[in-house]
Amino acid sequence: MKKALLIVDVQNDFCPGGALGVKEGDQVVPVINSIIDRFDFVISSQDWHPEGSVHFEKWPPHCIAHTRGADFHPGLKTEKIGLKLRKGTADKDDGYSAFEATNVSFSDGRRQEGIRRNVSERMRAVGVGRPLIGFHSDARQIACDHLAIL
Repeated sequence: MKKALLIVDVQNDFCPGGALGVKEGDQVVPVINSIIDRFDFVISSQDWHPEGSVHFEKWPPHCIAHTRGADFHPGLKTEKIGLKLRKGTADKDDGYSAFEATNVSFSDGRRQEGIRRNVSERMRAVGVGRPLIGFHSDARQIACDHLAIL
């Protein structure tokens, strides 16, 4: 089986200077870049909110679709990302988990099954985010046996 990496929300608005910047959050970028080539299958998640989203009733505006804040950190190697999951894209959800992504369909199980076929019994996850947000995207949601947070 292949080894998989889930990159969680390594976006400008979650890094220092961003709308919801995590102190030293950008320090995860060189770590990710140093390990990304060890993985066969790389998945990323991104907040991708519309302007005026109901999500902003709970949080300050951040990661607004098609803005610099929603972009990946500029130092992140993104070429190997095979599946980009955008969450919170509708004006009706918070999109805390990558597996609530609205740019792909998980409803019929085919996408989830495809991910299962492409991952080993251990998926590694690394990323940036507030404790409440960052790791809602855990491996249990795609039936992996282990989750390692780097």
